[in-house]
Amino acid sequence: SHSGPIEIDECEIAAVRTDAFTSRSELLAFWINTHNAYVLDMTRKAERPSGPVHSIDDISGFRYAKVVLAGGDRYSLDDIEHTIIEKQFREPRAFFALFDGSRSSPILQRIPYAEANLSEDLDRQLKYFLVDSTKYYLDRRSNTLYLSQIFQTYSSDLADAANGTLADFV
Repeated sequence: SHSGPIEIDECEIAAVRTDAFTSRSELLAFWINTHNAYVLDMTRKAERPSGPVHSIDDISGFRYAKVVLAGGDRYSLDDIEHTIIEKQFREPRAFFALFDGSRSSPILQRIPYAEANLSEDLDRQLKYFLVDSTKYYLDRRSNTLYLSQIFQTYSSDLADAANGTLADFV
């Protein structure tokens, strides 16, 4: 988790020309950071009668609202997650870098992702997720492993990345 307030400069993100990025990893880092910054900013700003907001799931409709202005276009967090990162990049480790504050969400890295060490950071983030006992449960009696929702949402992408099955990926 992050300590201290997060402020995003929506004008700076909106003004970014996504076609000006020189590498695929630089652009992927931009989208991961944009997603996470908007989640942090919106959950920090949001209020609800029943108490504090911890996840974007606590904000009705926010996941699908076109609130992210990046590169002159409007996107929802769902657009960034599924249309851009899942479909355009096909980088399954990135799913474990997208913070949303929910129980099944990956932890938030303290510093933004950067092109120079993106692959290593995504590997590390995935390893943290896989060893975090709050993200899975092994029922030894039935020999059943219960995994985070991320594995269900992206099961085919993760299986493809392992050239096999979801179990091969894990």
